[in-house]
Amino acid sequence: TLIGVYELPLEGFSARVSNGVDTEDAINGEINILSFDTTTKTISGTFQFQTPLNTVSVGQFDMTYQ
Repeated sequence: TLIGVYELPLEGFSARVSNGVDTEDAINGEINILSFDTTTKTISGTFQFQTPLNTVSVGQFDMTYQ
C-alpha cells in the first residue's frame, strides 16, 4: 500500500509555499499518507516541510483522484 511516511523531496511528490508574490520549494520535510482508498478514489494525510525561509509545520490534505 501507499500508506506511510515519505521524506521530501521525493520524486513524484513536491511541496511549495507561496505568499502570492514569491514561491519556495521544500528543501526537506515529510508527507504522511494516512488513507488511500481505491474504491472511493480518495487520499488523505498530513505534511510538514521547510524551505530556505519558511516552515510549514501543520499541513493536512484530503483529495480525490481519477
